[in-house]
Amino acid sequence: MLDLNIAISEPWDPLARVLSTAVTTIIIAFFRTKAYHSEMRCLDAMGFQRRAGRSRSCGAYISALLVDWTTVLAKEAGDQVEVLRDHPLHITADSRTRGVLSTLTIVSKEDVQQWPLISFVQRKQAFDKGLTCTELYTLLALAAKKRHRQPFVEDATIYQVNMFSFYSYWVQQITANIPSLYLRSMIQGQRELVGGIEIWRSPCLNFLEEASQRQILQGVFEWCKLLCTSPRSTSTTNPAAIQNPRKRKGIVENGREIGAKRQSFSNSLDPSEDNL
Repeated sequence: MLDLNIAISEPWDPLARVLSTAVTTIIIAFFRTKAYHSEMRCLDAMGFQRRAGRSRSCGAYISALLVDWTTVLAKEAGDQVEVLRDHPLHITADSRTRGVLSTLTIVSKEDVQQWPLISFVQRKQAFDKGLTCTELYTLLALAAKKRHRQPFVEDATIYQVNMFSFYSYWVQQITANIPSLYLRSMIQGQRELVGGIEIWRSPCLNFLEEASQRQILQGVFEWCKLLCTSPRSTSTTNPAAIQNPRKRKGIVENGREIGAKRQSFSNSLDPSEDNL
């Protein structure tokens, strides 16, 4: 048995830093379009906020909107990124599972291997239940992609990865600092993991509110713009300082919550197990 060495902090403000004028201008213009207001009337007519027990269909509807919106905004921002729906994320050394299927992933068009910049995943349980296995696997897979892209890095390297998780119409941004040594010891299957992961979770945002929609889109494009214009696989900065919806078939059940901290790491990635 081993300790996963995960420290989770919340809440933090993902938009505490100053946003770029270019991204803000593009997003403000988008929220003034007739297409946006038409989609909001349709979203309101669905009555997700007034009807309980529709979290899954609500999540599917919102994911479809996010795919459309991010695709439109990506083109407006210079068409440097591509939005992929149902994009698989898998750690190469993981032979026990097929990984996770992100609802949407944004990749750089300048990269022929399509390394992911940021991913969205859908939860099956409310956020107060804690971090899920799918969320943790997504963070590790994003870091592993960075490591694979630049395999020869210093031991002190820290990969900062970012994702969004949503349940019903609630959305949360999750950022993690994953040390290179930790990732290597995990991939190599070492019994004792080296170091630990720091994870920050933002306050939950209500996607049905325009202010929250702006924050989500700004967070997405500020992150992608940073990585596209100045690609770096390392960061030691604390992030706190700085239309056809369809049912998705997840590969790793994301309803399993991280509770016990002292189970086998390999078991934590096995869909047949309940908890980490």
